[in-house]
Amino acid sequence: MSTEREQWERLAEGQTFDGMESWLPWLVADGRDSDDPEVLVDLLGKVVQTYPDTPSGEQASMTLATIQADSALWQTIQDRQAAIIIEGMLGKAELYFNARMYDKASVFYKDVIKSYPGTDSAAKAQARLDEIQRLMRVR
Repeated sequence: MSTEREQWERLAEGQTFDGMESWLPWLVADGRDSDDPEVLVDLLGKVVQTYPDTPSGEQASMTLATIQADSALWQTIQDRQAAIIIEGMLGKAELYFNARMYDKASVFYKDVIKSYPGTDSAAKAQARLDEIQRLMRVR
């Protein structure tokens, strides 16, 4: 039976395992597309953090640096990651809003505005804050 380190080494070398076409879909358990560059960046980061002083860790670090050097690709990845974070923040805010827990919803809306100023999401969050203020005056 292979150790986790051996599995990462094989993955870094592009090898497959015991009848499996690839380990990448197994590693991407959250349903994201295994061909998505963001997934690759996440996996490379995990390899670098977990095995920094190994050939695989060094190769992952160099590959990650190459991706980061491509400013358009890197910006796209960062934008996607921000979109996921914003979606989560707005989702939580909406849950609190719908439960009429306006104080808690406001925290998330304000965080979106502060963290992502000038975005459509910040404008949506501000509109909800305005609505909360209106609802609080009606009470």
